[in-house]
Amino acid sequence: MITKSLKISLFLMAFAVFFYSCGDADTEQTEDMDEMEETGDSGEPEDYEIKESPIICMWSKVSLRKSPKAKGDYVTTIYLGETATYLGITEKDTTVAKGKDYVKVELIDGTTGWVDVRFMAIDAAPYAVKGISKLYKRPDILTATKKEYDKMQFIVVLEEKGEWMKVKGKRKQDQWFSDGWMKANHLTNSDIDISVAILTNRAMAITDEEKKIEALNEIIDNSDFSGSTFIKDISSIVFDLSEEQEVLEEETTEEYED
Repeated sequence: MITKSLKISLFLMAFAVFFYSCGDADTEQTEDMDEMEETGDSGEPEDYEIKESPIICMWSKVSLRKSPKAKGDYVTTIYLGETATYLGITEKDTTVAKGKDYVKVELIDGTTGWVDVRFMAIDAAPYAVKGISKLYKRPDILTATKKEYDKMQFIVVLEEKGEWMKVKGKRKQDQWFSDGWMKANHLTNSDIDISVAILTNRAMAITDEEKKIEALNEIIDNSDFSGSTFIKDISSIVFDLSEEQEVLEEETTEEYED
């Protein structure tokens, strides 16, 4: 038969065990809380960090707009070869057939807006073609295509693999972009060469021959471009155009005299 004093002793022992267990649980919980504070892990999902990336214009002119829509308010023009910052936000313009993806960008002067991503290259590097270069389907000399890029054409490099580079750009004779692989030694990433190549292509697009020659001479006479490997080529172009212009003037004079 259990005495009264024994019952009291058993009760006190049970209470002590219960109290000690609760203390351990509280201590363990406190340690867990301390660990979360140290690691910053609250058990809740963290905010997604938007990744910013460089983005390059691959078209002659592209409109920057206030909203991600084809008819959004015009902000300014982005030109071929111009580099901006992609702010990591993409939205689809559902007001046009099939929808178009627009990306939010920030220009070098801080201007922000939306641009049609089809005319841009994200995480790419600007280059210029040093000489007539063949395009390949894969980084393999046996996969040559019939397409070639002319000297001084602007392109972007999307990927590098040994002596090969995956490129994308618009050839003069094409309506849209072409992409493929090219030997790295056919390309230059010199800022001066890239600028000269872009300005030369702009000048060559001028229909008036006199204004075209004038624009090309401005490139040649600009001392900031004197170190470009393309200056001699531009001088040759100007010489040929000038001769053609003289021949045309002589023929016109002869026809007038007759």
